[in-house]
Amino acid sequence: MTTPVPTLSPPTPSPGVPTLPVYRLSVDQYLGMVTAGLLSEDDRVELIDGWIVPKMTRYPPHVITTICLCDAFRRLLPAGWYLGKEDPIVVGGSVPEPDATLIRGRPRDYLTRHPDVRQVALVAEVAESSLPRDRGEKLQAYAKGGVTLYWLINLVDNVVEVYTEPTVTDGVATFASVTVFRPGESIPVIPDGREVGRVAVSEILP
Repeated sequence: MTTPVPTLSPPTPSPGVPTLPVYRLSVDQYLGMVTAGLLSEDDRVELIDGWIVPKMTRYPPHVITTICLCDAFRRLLPAGWYLGKEDPIVVGGSVPEPDATLIRGRPRDYLTRHPDVRQVALVAEVAESSLPRDRGEKLQAYAKGGVTLYWLINLVDNVVEVYTEPTVTDGVATFASVTVFRPGESIPVIPDGREVGRVAVSEILP
């Protein structure tokens, strides 16, 4: 059986965020910094809603879960789709690097640009220490950008939260529908509105 998750409140601002106005970057400005070499893969940052934020450290359960998730997706992907693993995508004013992404086309289609939300069918994040951010700022960025299917593999509670129906109400972006899948259940994989198979929760959780 699946159980709905209560409506999530907007994240509480970090006390470390300046109270004075600070400069927000556009996607083009951020990608320009990458192109110019001002940011590199060694910096381990991503752009979330205009802010450059550090990527969370990945511990062994996170790493193994991501590998298992990607293996499961690869077995189900139909022709015309490929799997992105920790690769940048453009979602509204953000350039996140999700743990796994189902992307339309072939990798060579994106030699000159990153995939955007029009080519992304599913975004998945594995969350342990990053759970507050993945349920907060990242969830809002994905909803605001129009991601239609967001999987949150929650290693704290040992469940998979599947978010659908992105919406913006009174300026707050969220998902209208959330379903929780537990060990013993399986999750449908639906790129482009068509189910191509199911992933067992026990197959991906450590």
